[in-house]
Amino acid sequence: MGSFYTLEIARSGLFASQKAMEVTGHNIANQNTEGYTRQRLELSAKPNMTNSNYTLSGSANVGGGVNIDQLNQIRDKYLDHQFRNENSLMNELSAKDAAMAYIENILPEPSENGISVALGDLFSKIEELTDKAHDGNAREILVQSAVKLTDTLKTASKELTDYQEELNRNITLMIEEVNATAEQIRDINKTIFDYELTGEKANDLRDQRNLLVDSLSGIVNISVNESQDGRFSISIGGVSLVDHFNTNEIVAKPSYKSPYTGAQMYDIKWINSTNKVDIKSGQLKGMLDMRDGNTENDQGVPFYLDRLDTLAQTIVEKFNEINKAGWTIPYGSKNSATGVEFFDSTKITARDITVSDALLESGYNVAASLVEIDLDIKHGNNQNIIKFDALRDATGITITKGTKTEVIGNIEEYFENTISQMAITGGYYKSRNKSQMELTYHIDEQRLSISEVSINEESTNMVRFEHSYSAAAKLITMVDEMLETLINMV
Repeated sequence: MGSFYTLEIARSGLFASQKAMEVTGHNIANQNTEGYTRQRLELSAKPNMTNSNYTLSGSANVGGGVNIDQLNQIRDKYLDHQFRNENSLMNELSAKDAAMAYIENILPEPSENGISVALGDLFSKIEELTDKAHDGNAREILVQSAVKLTDTLKTASKELTDYQEELNRNITLMIEEVNATAEQIRDINKTIFDYELTGEKANDLRDQRNLLVDSLSGIVNISVNESQDGRFSISIGGVSLVDHFNTNEIVAKPSYKSPYTGAQMYDIKWINSTNKVDIKSGQLKGMLDMRDGNTENDQGVPFYLDRLDTLAQTIVEKFNEINKAGWTIPYGSKNSATGVEFFDSTKITARDITVSDALLESGYNVAASLVEIDLDIKHGNNQNIIKFDALRDATGITITKGTKTEVIGNIEEYFENTISQMAITGGYYKSRNKSQMELTYHIDEQRLSISEVSINEESTNMVRFEHSYSAAAKLITMVDEMLETLINMV
């Protein structure tokens, strides 16, 4: 009977080696499959059959062969956790880096068509007029320079507000992606849980789920947990997004209307709650910050829109203040007049700044003289245009916005400072994004070094399991021969 027991031992070895070869083949076949985690067959020795007629006596008892315990994935949960945290931060910084690059394209400085050149050109035309205050052509050229400046400011402001609205739309699309991914994970949870009730491991489905979780971590900060009984959950800021077989939807709810265009902006909240989703990182965090940021430490689209509006208001108020104090040149049936606006005083933002109707009608309405002009008697002077010229170098300029007084300093330097801040912020996000990408990819490489299929290792395993299979087969052949000899002896 001992020979039959040996057959059982050999059979278990044969089956285990065959199964291990199948696992090896599956690993090799999926070496290029995205998200695939290599698998390993976990084996253990069968205990001896104590007190059985099939065993030897005393201390000579031997085991019963090999057990196939389970088919495991080779994966490091700590590295998964670390990667998802860093991936979330990387995507946040990537979103901010891309947004700043876009803003820099809207405000290209230095540039032939930029605001700095348009503003400098206006002051240059004013300086030229100081020597030929009565020159009609010089005045018309000055007016056209003013129109060019207003057009440049309007274009920049419109492109920025368009981009803010685009970010707002993209945020709603990202919300839909989060919910869709959560639903996919929930459905896979059901399939995995039902399948693993049989005692088998749904490793390939787990790979699909891990890919979805990795993707989700790039959109928003998440925490992942799997209990001992296989219940899988994902939360955002401590609130459940996926709870095993259930999902909690996030939605875009009206928050405020843009002060620049009146467009509706959205907050991200839980569907059955007034609470905002606690978004700490991820692509959504980057897009929200760039859509709403309006401080020195949080520079988003509104920050630069506000700076442009401040610049426009300063130009309108200071140019009007000087022009209204001077006298225009008579033309046609029009007499010399004072109190004439240079820019339309009702339009003081970058999106609507406009040269006054009076100047658009005639360049003679640039009030260059501090005294009334009668071409037959009083030819006036250029003292008021000199004030315009002096405005270029003026410092300590302030304006009132609502209830607050804002220090501008010098007009051109104010805009130069804006561009400098933009360059510093853009460089900061670019540098941080590059460093974060390197860190994230390094952690991912560590993950892959553990979970990725190694052809060399699998080839070695293939040879090892082949020899094991052959040896088990030879043992069966040997036992068969022994039994045949024994039968023939009877």
